[in-house]
Amino acid sequence: MYRIPLLSDIVRQLLHNRNYQFWLLQLVGWSGHSIISFFSLNLWYNDPSLVYVAHNIFQSVLGALLSWPLRFLYTSSWRKSILLRSIQALFAVLMVSLIWSAIRIETFIMMTGEMGLWSEFGGWYFSSIFVFAAWSSFYFGIKYFNLFQEEHSELLKLELARKEENRRLIEAESLAQTAKLKMLRYQLNPHFLFNTLNAIMSLVAMEENDKANAMLVRLSQFMRYSLDKDHEHLVDLQSEINAIGLYLKIEQVRFQERLNVVFDIENGLERAQIPGLLLQPLVENAIKYAIAPAEDGGEIRITAKSDNGRLCLAVKDTAEKLPNCQNEEEKQLKKGFGVGLNNTHQRLATLFDGDFSLEVVLGEGGSGRVLITMPLIMGNLA
Repeated sequence: MYRIPLLSDIVRQLLHNRNYQFWLLQLVGWSGHSIISFFSLNLWYNDPSLVYVAHNIFQSVLGALLSWPLRFLYTSSWRKSILLRSIQALFAVLMVSLIWSAIRIETFIMMTGEMGLWSEFGGWYFSSIFVFAAWSSFYFGIKYFNLFQEEHSELLKLELARKEENRRLIEAESLAQTAKLKMLRYQLNPHFLFNTLNAIMSLVAMEENDKANAMLVRLSQFMRYSLDKDHEHLVDLQSEINAIGLYLKIEQVRFQERLNVVFDIENGLERAQIPGLLLQPLVENAIKYAIAPAEDGGEIRITAKSDNGRLCLAVKDTAEKLPNCQNEEEKQLKKGFGVGLNNTHQRLATLFDGDFSLEVVLGEGGSGRVLITMPLIMGNLA
């Protein structure tokens, strides 16, 4: 729909038009020159008659016309060196001042009938040089000011473009990190689901339908938790302990009394923030590599402690005493025990950018423990 331009829109467009700016300043400047001449000459010397005022106006109009070509001359020499530009401007001011002075004197004689003014040419010429030198100074000053404004505007545009580029880069990195975390999560869930379904199939094959049904119920509860929670971000430790409880109930259907679980959580750490489903693959590995092969089963101990602003998590099997999480003596570090631990390591690396440690320590008799340290971040319980 066509909109009639408002007066403010027209004025705004005119103010951004260089030709309009030039002639507006010409009108203001030479009108000011005429007014100053009237008060400093006509009234000062008691010559306010119409003929003197008319000559005053004429010389201002003539000055505006003579200064017009200076604009084209200065524009054409703008890209030259400042020395050549200055010499050219000085020569132009001298020539235009000479012409202006001669015409002013001659027209003044014609209009007033006064004679003998050519003897005062030097005074007229000097004042003309002053006027056109001031005009040139204002012209170049405005030119440099406009140039500064344009460069400043360009710098602002570049800065905005840089900030926008940084914003897009940060957004892209965030999306990439989220996608990576989702990929790791989707890698984890089928791995766990495959093992659980195999166990259910075994129970069905052994015609232990009650155990199979109970395992399916626990599985649905655990999978609902894993889907409802946003595991691409940190969640409170209490929620993860509850999730591990659901998972262990699934496994206890199969192992019964052969699986014993102990939680040793330091008071106040329930609000500690950890990656979602961080402990499940560690518990799964303990069951797979320690509990399942042992004839009498064993114990899994899950520990959470704080140490100098760090959160220390440990999952160990058998009844071996858990050492201080900062103790480095007699540790055998092994990484990459299957998909679960690889997945855990990558998730920690993505979330904490190297500010973590994950160690697998093998003890006597095939026992083992996994030690994780990360920044201690406290949150609110959901």
